Amino acid sequence: MKGLPSVGLPGEGEGLRPAGRFAKRHIGLIGNPSTGQRAARRIRPGAGESGSRAGLAAHCQRVGSPFDRSGAGPYRSRRFSTDHRPVRTPARATATRREAAMATQRAKPAVRPANPNFSSGPCAKRPGWTVDVLQSALLGRSHRSPEGKARLNEVIERTRAILGIPQDYRIGIVAASDTGAVEMAMWSMLGARPVDMLAWESFGKGWVTDAAKHLKLDDMRLIEAPYGELPDLALADPAHDIVFTWNGTTSGVRVPGGDWIDPRRGGLTLCDATSAVFAMDLPWDRLDVTTWSWQKALGGEAQHGMLVLSPRAVERLESYQPPWPLPKLFRLTKNGALIEGVFEGETINTPSMLCVEDALDALRWAEGIGGLPAMIARSEANL
Repeated sequence: MKGLPSVGLPGEGEGLRPAGRFAKRHIGLIGNPSTGQRAARRIRPGAGESGSRAGLAAHCQRVGSPFDRSGAGPYRSRRFSTDHRPVRTPARATATRREAAMATQRAKPAVRPANPNFSSGPCAKRPGWTVDVLQSALLGRSHRSPEGKARLNEVIERTRAILGIPQDYRIGIVAASDTGAVEMAMWSMLGARPVDMLAWESFGKGWVTDAAKHLKLDDMRLIEAPYGELPDLALADPAHDIVFTWNGTTSGVRVPGGDWIDPRRGGLTLCDATSAVFAMDLPWDRLDVTTWSWQKALGGEAQHGMLVLSPRAVERLESYQPPWPLPKLFRLTKNGALIEGVFEGETINTPSMLCVEDALDALRWAEGIGGLPAMIARSEANL
């Protein structure tokens, strides 16, 4: 993770740099869950210590980190063992956890879901959904037929209308759900500018791993916070490309809006909005690349992703050639020009027309209940 600085809370930890390969893997916010205290600092060895596992363990012992394997910290982890042997939890603590788990299993909830039907999200299907809504699915026909392309393009245009996406933004249906859409954007566009990666839950941290270990971006900053909290969004540099999740799927913490994104930014914003689209209002003028899948707020089925590109994102695609090879599923340009067909229903690989019909049913239902405002109201009523 060459050249990866960590940014924590403003005014704290400036000037410190991680030392050693192992220290670089664990830079960022260090906290003590038992006291609720946290400090933004980079892990660095003290006098006479190297940037090694031993140096990190000694540092953790000094600051009372949860990573302390000596037993002083509240957690013990085999990952930080310097002798590569498991750090065993006391038998009584294990028994206490087992007893608590058994007690939880015995206590059955008094209230059960009113709707037992769940999609791949897992999110509930729309109210009143039955398999009968799939009777009109275009089965036995190629997705490249005029009728197949028309169904796919209908998904695109109904999506545009409900979400209020500007007409000069491209919308495409891509492979591998939201994950495929995010990876397609990262592999196709990152590397032209420095990158700020924002992470505060597992999916955002997954994109950090891809950028640092697989794309091996040299000029990259990590701006992070622990679960349940947001990092300082003001630290994001508008001259950099910015990669972030709008709403943390696993932590439920979302950004407060788009005002922190500079409208005059030089870099692109890449937003994983899979847990936000159709449930939250998005400022499209602040988002250059936006991704999601059908199986979250729409209650749709898996393996189909949505990719929305601003004109600035299209310009990046047509002017920048990344230094790494791109697999066929990620290629959005040909001979330096955008492949417009991808954004008109001509998918790169074969979609499921059964899932397409299910997505169309969800979109028609959303229109019927009042569009985006009604969808947002339903989401907020569940909070």
